[in-house]
Amino acid sequence: ECRLYDTDVLPIAKAVSRSIWPTKEDELKLGLRVDAIDHKDHWYPGSVVEIMENEQSHGESKEGENIPRTKVRIHFDNFSSKWDEMYTIEHFKDGRVRPLFSHAPPRAKPTEFIVHHRYTDRVTRVSNLFGQSFYVQCHSEWTAARAGAQVLAQASRFLRKGSIPPGPVDIDAAHERESRVEKLYDRTQGVISELID
Repeated sequence: ECRLYDTDVLPIAKAVSRSIWPTKEDELKLGLRVDAIDHKDHWYPGSVVEIMENEQSHGESKEGENIPRTKVRIHFDNFSSKWDEMYTIEHFKDGRVRPLFSHAPPRAKPTEFIVHHRYTDRVTRVSNLFGQSFYVQCHSEWTAARAGAQVLAQASRFLRKGSIPPGPVDIDAAHERESRVEKLYDRTQGVISELID
C-alpha cells in the first residue's frame, strides 16, 4: 500500500510549497504549507488555514484612511489554534513567511494515530464500533487525501461476507442473498479502490 512517493515526501512537499509561492495577494492559497516566524521570533512549519480579504490594516493610505488588505491566518503544526497568527503578503515578501522547511526543520517521526471503525445504524441512529482498531502513521507532509486513502485501504480489509443463519434454509433464497451480498461487497471495494487511486 505504500507507494514510492510516500516513502520520502519531504522533497515533494518542499517543491510544491516553492512552486505555488505567492508574490501578490490574489495568489494566496488556502492550505499552502509554509515556515513562519512567530511573535517570539521562532520558526515553525504551518499551513494557511484562512484567507480574509479586505481586512483593515494598521498602515494608512495617503488620505489617512486604513488600507484594506488581504490577511491570512497560519496555523502552526502541533500547536493549538490559539497560537495561530495573522500575516499579509508583505510578510511573505519580507521573509517572515517562507516556503516550507526553508527555516524550520521537518519532524523526524511521522504522526501515529489509532483508527476505529464505526457505522451508524440508519434506523436507530446508534453508532456501532466494529472490526479491529489499528494504527496509521502519517508523514506530516501527506495530503489529507493520501492519509485518507491509507485509512480506507486498511478499512477495506475488514469487509467480510455475512454468514447464512443456522437452521432450515431455502437454498434458492440463500444463493440469491449470497449473490446480492457478493455484489454489494464488490461494489463497496470498487468504490474504495477508486477513492484510493
